[in-house]
Amino acid sequence: MASASKPQIGVETETLRRTGKLRPARQLRSQRSLERIIEALDELLETKTFEEITVSEVCKQAGVAVGTFYDRVGNKDALLEHLRARVYAGIVAQIDQAFARERFVDLELRELLGINAREMVEMHRARRGAIRAIIVEARRSAAFAAHARELNAALMQRVTAVWLSKRADFRPGNAQLLVRSAFLMAAGFLRETVIWGDLWPGETNPDRVGADLEHMLTTFLLPAEDAGLSD
Repeated sequence: MASASKPQIGVETETLRRTGKLRPARQLRSQRSLERIIEALDELLETKTFEEITVSEVCKQAGVAVGTFYDRVGNKDALLEHLRARVYAGIVAQIDQAFARERFVDLELRELLGINAREMVEMHRARRGAIRAIIVEARRSAAFAAHARELNAALMQRVTAVWLSKRADFRPGNAQLLVRSAFLMAAGFLRETVIWGDLWPGETNPDRVGADLEHMLTTFLLPAEDAGLSD
């Protein structure tokens, strides 16, 4: 009687057993699955809060099995951290491009602020759901709060440096204090009108919101006569 053949161990399983590492093809598939899961959460956050979203919904949106989710991610909180890292990297890249000094060399401060205002509104609208979820988590997680402070400090430095390059157009006052205050005003405006805009009455059209932000910045930074406030 022939002896039963020994079960064959899959190549990837054997590689993992011997080396502790996945083969490149397996690594690529794992990364693609993770990317789909992160994208699924990002999409779902446009219509639901993070607390309302279930693992099953994320998996259905991503087209992966629940087991794949737990294998690649671990849990919902870990998934939000993955999304935070992606969103923050995207924001930094966008700000670097939007606030590149060479874009504004030949522009006056009023023109610069108009461009900045419209682009900042669009940046926030594009990732509204994800940013909202991250802000909520930063209020209760020390790790998320630390990441948020680091990002905000970097953004403030980049944005205010561009505005300070036009300090000759400022109204009288301490230029450093003016741009810091203007940045904080813009951040609060964007948070309340774009990220949490559904809690406030008023205009939600992005062009109108951008115009409102431009008006706020120009009236704060420019002399009254240049901002159109003189009698």
